[in-house]
Amino acid sequence: MRFIIFLLVISPLFGASQPSKEDKKGRIQVERLPFKNDSCLVTGAILDFLSNEKLKLCDFWINNKRYDCDSSCNFLIFLNPGRYIIEARSFGYENLKYKFRIKKNEQIRFRFYLFPFKSKKLQKNIH
Repeated sequence: MRFIIFLLVISPLFGASQPSKEDKKGRIQVERLPFKNDSCLVTGAILDFLSNEKLKLCDFWINNKRYDCDSSCNFLIFLNPGRYIIEARSFGYENLKYKFRIKKNEQIRFRFYLFPFKSKKLQKNIH
């Protein structure tokens, strides 16, 4: 069982959380929280599936637009309410996508667990 601690500078804005949901055979964890602001917040982290450690070089995409993660592969973005597709990427790892809908006054926390590529040839074709 993974124990998740996620600290944000704006943590006083969050309320009680709902149980997290896992998708793609445990490779994506999704937690929905109330957000005491008139906007929507998406936060998360991108980790190695095998070691459970944060990756060094990664980015995330929302509806085919690229966004940078920080140096620890954490991300934070404010969005408008609506439907989105988020994709976690890191060089040397398989990409992972997830479709979601976010409502006003809601925060969604993601944790993406990426598998390393097994084949260098496959890696060159993807990236």
